Parts: sequence; C-alpha cells; structure tokens
Amino acid sequence: MADPVVLPARGGPSATRLSPPVARRRRLTAGGLRPVLLRSLGIGVLLVAWQIYGSTVNPLLFATPVRVAQAFVHLVADGELGSAALVSAQPFLAGLVLAVVVGIVVGTLLARFRVLQETTMLLVTGLYSIPAVALVPLLILWFGLGVTSKTAVVFLLAVFPVLFSTFDGIRSVSATHADAARAYGASEWQTVGTVTIPAALPFIMSGFRQSTGRALIGLIVGELFTGISGLGGMIVSYTNTLQMANVLAVVALLGVVGMFLMGSGTWLERKVAPWKETERAM
Repeated sequence: MADPVVLPARGGPSATRLSPPVARRRRLTAGGLRPVLLRSLGIGVLLVAWQIYGSTVNPLLFATPVRVAQAFVHLVADGELGSAALVSAQPFLAGLVLAVVVGIVVGTLLARFRVLQETTMLLVTGLYSIPAVALVPLLILWFGLGVTSKTAVVFLLAVFPVLFSTFDGIRSVSATHADAARAYGASEWQTVGTVTIPAALPFIMSGFRQSTGRALIGLIVGELFTGISGLGGMIVSYTNTLQMANVLAVVALLGVVGMFLMGSGTWLERKVAPWKETERAM
C-alpha cells in the first residue's frame, strides 16, 4: 500500500496529499463500492434467513426464495406478469400525474392567497385525515370496477404529499427574493414562476418522491378491492388458490418497483435541485 505523499502547498505550510492509487481506493470505498457491498450483504442475509425459515413452513402458506424465483420466471415466460403490469401501469401513471399537477397548483394557491388558505385549509386537512381505504368502496360504487376507480384511489393517496410539500416550500421562500423580483417589474405570476416555484423545488420534489410510493400503495389497494385485473388481481387470484410462490413473486416485483420509484425520485430531486445536496454536504 502506497504511503501518503507530502507536498509543499503554495503560499503556506506543507499539505498532505494522497497518492493516486490510495485516492482512487478511497473514492471507490466512500462513493460507490462500500454502499453497494453493504446493501448486497443486507439482501444476502435476508434471502438466507428467508430460505431457512421458508423451508420449515407449510408450502401452502409460505414459499422459499428459490420457489419464488422459479414462479417469477414462469409468470414472465407465459406473459401473465407482463400483461398484468401493463394493466396496472395505466391507472398508476394517470393517477400520479393528476396528483402531482393538482397538488402543485392547489398547494401554490393556498400558500399565495391568505383568504383561500383560511377558507379551505381546514377542509383539505380534514380530507387528508380520512383513511383513503375507507373511500374505496364508494369510489367503486361511483366509478365502477374499471380504470377510473383505480385512478381515483391512486390520486387520493398521492395528491396530499405533493400538496402539503408545495405549500410548505412556497411559504418558506424569503419575502426578500419576491420583493426583488417585483422591484424589477415582475408581475405576481411571473414572480411565482421565476422565483417562488424554483426556490420551493426541493420541497416539491420531496413531496413527489413520497407520492410515488403512496401511488403504488393506492394502485394495489384499488386492485385488491376489485380483484379483477392487474397485479393486485393476480395477488387475489393466487391467494384464493393458495399458490404462495406466485403471490410472493408479484409482491417481490412490487417491492422492486417501489425501490426503483423511490430511487428515481431521489435522482430527479438531485438533478432538479442540485444545490440542496450541496447544502446537506456543508
């Protein structure tokens, strides 16, 4: 292992600099290699424990990772899993997009207009406090068992994190920035679009990241109630016939999708608001 190389710093005392091989190893350990190893270790321990425990349980009630992997391959090969995923994607994307748009617009209006906030904020908070699952039977009664009711469930679960995050983000923007924009002749809505919304982006993106996870929950809840199609329909169908390997294969897929969505939200937040990461590092 190479030792640190001590080089004189310009205009000051000696500074310690690492040789290139050592610096490269440290970057790999801190920035990429170590987290990957730790995550892999955690997943490996979970799979081993799952395999050991699953081998001792009635196969009609549980399944080992090996059986789940075999079931997953079978479901992919015969096209059933892919077809169900496509069916589920439509209400998920429609509900999530609608929730993000409505959440940003309503959150902005509530934060900018005091009268509107005082007259409707209590109502919005009351709606948020109602368990969305309790409204699913009503939504099915009103909209039927198709895509519309599932989209409504996804929307209800996903809209509030974006709404409240937008509200908090806009209210946290310093009045000095808005006043400076107005001093240069910007209108109220120009100030919102060029100053307020960009400054509140870290809050909005945080709410979006939360909404993606809640949207996935809303999708499965809606499909479990209908039990007809989509990934939730597969879970209901295979649970009724005690095909636990197939059930857990679908659940595992949902877990992977959830991790991907949360990771994508974090990546998008860093791209949209990179200065927030700089503030955290400091």
